[in-house]
Amino acid sequence: NDGSVVRTSSAVGGDAASAIASDADVDIYETKALVDQYLGLHFPSSGMEEGVSAILEHNGAPIHALEFPQRVAQLAAELRGNERSTGRALDIGCAVGGSSFELAASGFNDVVGFDYSQSFVDAANDMKNNKDLTFRVPLEAETYTEVSAMHQHNVNEEVRNRCTFQTGDACNLVNDFNNGTLGT
Repeated sequence: NDGSVVRTSSAVGGDAASAIASDADVDIYETKALVDQYLGLHFPSSGMEEGVSAILEHNGAPIHALEFPQRVAQLAAELRGNERSTGRALDIGCAVGGSSFELAASGFNDVVGFDYSQSFVDAANDMKNNKDLTFRVPLEAETYTEVSAMHQHNVNEEVRNRCTFQTGDACNLVNDFNNGTLGT
């Protein structure tokens, strides 16, 4: 992608995701529009090569949400302390994996990212496998630019390989654990 601005007849922002999902057969968490938004929030280094912020700044923009998954993971690692095991971490509702990668970068040896959305888990696995993944950043109205999803500087191949991602229902977490399907 050359970072050029593209116009499309379908919207790409939050209201667009709601509009797309208004069809009773569409789950909003499986739409490209929502995956794109989550990629921007979870991977704020994205767009640097293209000279575009992962989230376009404007009044009401969720700039405070950038690096939120990383901040939560860092807090969890701090609460773990130096005395405790660096074994496994379970990231329930991992979305596209930003917090899972940060948990691994913070010293956890095995991180299982778990989300209900197959589209989110697919994107997390693409990021784990360092695939060339792009997403749309809305600029104005129906105008957007595509940027490459980029990991934070502290996430390398070794860190990515300590993460696994799977779909599942958090309400059935105990059953998945007892059946041995959680984290496999």
